[in-house]
Amino acid sequence: MTPPYDGYWCEVLAHSPDTGEGWMLGGHQARTPRLALRWLRGRACRLADVLDPMREYGPPVPGSPHPAEPHGSDPSRVLRQWADDHHAHEAQLAALAAGEHISVNAQGPDRVYGWREVHVHYTLSCRPLWSTSPTTPAPTAPQYAPMS
Repeated sequence: MTPPYDGYWCEVLAHSPDTGEGWMLGGHQARTPRLALRWLRGRACRLADVLDPMREYGPPVPGSPHPAEPHGSDPSRVLRQWADDHHAHEAQLAALAAGEHISVNAQGPDRVYGWREVHVHYTLSCRPLWSTSPTTPAPTAPQYAPMS
């Protein structure tokens, strides 16, 4: 039997309630749940590195947000932990294969347009794309009883 999906749509979004603006940071159509999760994991690692570069690679980029407090809201830490959580990935693979939507969410301070520090929500998500081809025969024209 052919799966009922044409693939999986993945996207990375950022939204700031402080500014009322949102941004699509990336999108990708994957053929399988595993390829979808691989893409999301790569985007999570990349976004974490942009938000909080690994300190062993040198000083932070000028204008980047200050490092998060140890117990504060740190989206880069959340994204890195999810990227390394293989048990969560297996559960999310099963959910995608079953037709469910998955997401990873993180929030914390960021600078928008160098303007000021604002609160930003980051969402990495994936959902199945339903097949456009019919799986059942098309309905036939209605049949009416002859009029006498």
